[in-house]
Amino acid sequence: MLSIVGPRIQISSPRFRWALVVFISLAAIQGWLMGVPAPVQAEDSDPFMVHSHEIKGLVRQVWTLDVAQCENGESDLMVLSTDGGPPHQRKILTWMPCGASLVPGHPRIVERELSEAAVLADVAIIPGRSGPQLLTVSAAGIRVEALQGAESPLNFPVPGGLPLPPRPWEIGRVE
Repeated sequence: MLSIVGPRIQISSPRFRWALVVFISLAAIQGWLMGVPAPVQAEDSDPFMVHSHEIKGLVRQVWTLDVAQCENGESDLMVLSTDGGPPHQRKILTWMPCGASLVPGHPRIVERELSEAAVLADVAIIPGRSGPQLLTVSAAGIRVEALQGAESPLNFPVPGGLPLPPRPWEIGRVE
């Protein structure tokens, strides 16, 4: 039997008291379980799929570009990285045109080692040349070379050189 006397509740039946204790315990356990985070399974699918690429060295800078003029509106990705340290540091450009960055090992991904003297690099469409071109700038001048195809490189030396400080640890983009 349950009786309320002032601010206290009295339970005279041992069976009822036991049932009430079990009920309150189960309610507390249920409340605790509701607060415990449950593991969630997520499908690894586009656009949230993780893509892993083998980029050599330390990634210095990454840009999305619209140079390759992709038919389906996908963008290009240019990655500048360095491998090793001076005086034997390698500067590397990785070019991933038209969404090739979404497919690790895609055959259109191009990797080029840049000259030690290069301080700036970019990718552009150059009138009179076929496809995306790699532009590198050094104190000696500007070099243009095709990223796809077999066009011979163009060199534009600057008499007396450009007043560019050496940047042995870095490579930047022409902006």
